[in-house]
Amino acid sequence: MITCYVNNCFTDLELSDKIKTIIDNQFDNLTKFYFQKQMAWYITAFVTPHLTLMFTEWEGTAAYIILSIAAIGLIGMLLLEVIAMKVEGFKKYFSQGWNWFDIAINPVYAVFIILKVQTSNDTDSELK
Repeated sequence: MITCYVNNCFTDLELSDKIKTIIDNQFDNLTKFYFQKQMAWYITAFVTPHLTLMFTEWEGTAAYIILSIAAIGLIGMLLLEVIAMKVEGFKKYFSQGWNWFDIAINPVYAVFIILKVQTSNDTDSELK
């Protein structure tokens, strides 16, 4: 006959509560901070420069500097996506739909910057 001591015998419910507590603690300490850091990086390096350009009349060099800041921020996010791709594996990474958007935004933004520079160069030459 197997005896069960009070301190060493857990029911499934008690064990699942302990596992839930551990998972919640890990989320609060690690995962939540990681995603807050990612969001802060995105807002600081990508959203803020674009809002600045939208609500100011900056042209020329100032606008290029702000677009460069946004491009650097986007490159940083691309590097994080490449790291995630290496960790997860190529097939698994692209099996999740939102990762397609995360990768596609980079060439789209590069085209946007090229068109913005060409358009501003065309308007500069017309003014002369």
